[in-house]
Amino acid sequence: MPYVSPTLLEFRTALAARLQDPANVFWTAPELTVYIQEALRTWNAMAAWYRDRMAFNTTAATVFYDIATVPGSLVPRTVTDRDIFQAIEYALLEPITASGWAGSEQFNDADIISAIERRRNQFLLETGAVLQHSTLFSGLPANGRVDVADTVIDVRRVSYFDATNTYNLLWRTDEGELFAWLQGWNMNPAPVQAYSVIATPPLRIQLAPIPSVSGTLDLVTINAGIPLNPAIPITLGVPDDFSWVIKFGALCDLLTKDGPPADPFRAAYCESRWREGVELARVSATVLFGYLDGVQTQPVSLFDMDTNLLNWQNDPVGPPTTLGQAGLNLIALDPPPDSSPHSVQLDVLANMPIPVLDTDPIQVGREELDVITDYSEHLAAFKMSGAEFQATQPAYDRMVRLAVKQNDRWRAFAKFPGDDHNRARRDFSQVRRAAHPEPVTASADMEGGI
Repeated sequence: MPYVSPTLLEFRTALAARLQDPANVFWTAPELTVYIQEALRTWNAMAAWYRDRMAFNTTAATVFYDIATVPGSLVPRTVTDRDIFQAIEYALLEPITASGWAGSEQFNDADIISAIERRRNQFLLETGAVLQHSTLFSGLPANGRVDVADTVIDVRRVSYFDATNTYNLLWRTDEGELFAWLQGWNMNPAPVQAYSVIATPPLRIQLAPIPSVSGTLDLVTINAGIPLNPAIPITLGVPDDFSWVIKFGALCDLLTKDGPPADPFRAAYCESRWREGVELARVSATVLFGYLDGVQTQPVSLFDMDTNLLNWQNDPVGPPTTLGQAGLNLIALDPPPDSSPHSVQLDVLANMPIPVLDTDPIQVGREELDVITDYSEHLAAFKMSGAEFQATQPAYDRMVRLAVKQNDRWRAFAKFPGDDHNRARRDFSQVRRAAHPEPVTASADMEGGI
């Protein structure tokens, strides 16, 4: 049963009173609504608060599913560039527009849009939160080198589907290792076994050995988001509950410009919040438990599937029994589903329910309402800058402390807590190219409580 009070109107009225602006002179009602919505999403990202069950049916022979886009998804990506664009305008005391804003001596709409795009793509790269599955026709490249789309930021997994209708998982390697165990790989065509991106130009994959049979690349990649245009608007392309991270990253870029926009204190604050959000996304999860045709299955990482069920994509079609995760959005099923629709039920860390209408209730417990109000006040104070904004820092700290305690509770409730249960994070750590040390901010204690 959902919470029934307070409503958005009641909560916003209380926030305006806290800000000593009950007539909404300095902070308008729509502006306060934006801060409340952001506070709720931030709370959900920190405390892994809202959990629910979603379900969808399989499609014949389809093994990869983006659970943000399946019918009935509880984790859809709905936040738009206009949402972030206008939140930044509020924060910078600029007029609220959709686009076409000529700007001031400090900022214009092109500055804001480019900052959002830059940080959005950086977030996608650093977190691996949103993955895409695609196929790429490669034919029979003479030198074993295949170009990928110019939107690809990083390659996470490669499988070679050859002319014999067989999938061959390719392990990531480099030319030095190939010299050690597969000499002559670049001269003697043979079935493909590995791939490298160490010595190739950007957007090019080296297959090894040089393929002896034509085929298609089956890819899991991190892709750049599409160009933004707040006038339309366009979906931002990151998990909704981490959209605030993009806002703070863009604000940092805007506030580090030379001249009148420069604000070293708030820029440093925004960079800190950006870094915290990136680390939170890296340790977050989406799927907690899965049920295939009603039978519970323990999710594994996609990497675990690849190492324990080698070339599982070649298995005969049938009722799926294994569920693998990669990123916060991608799942894989084995065996490949047959033509009979099969039910997939997932217990997930769902998007935070966001109040839109004044009559919509706030979906947090009474014990959390005060810290959500605290943090909303903190967000509202950002545009005042200086001592007034600094004075609200304890309000943010209180929400962090409560989120840490909430995650302590989740871990205490779970029989199998910790990293081993977070399969999406396992896949991230297993296949990333760079070392990723443990988080060093408050987010180190916010791992979804699982």
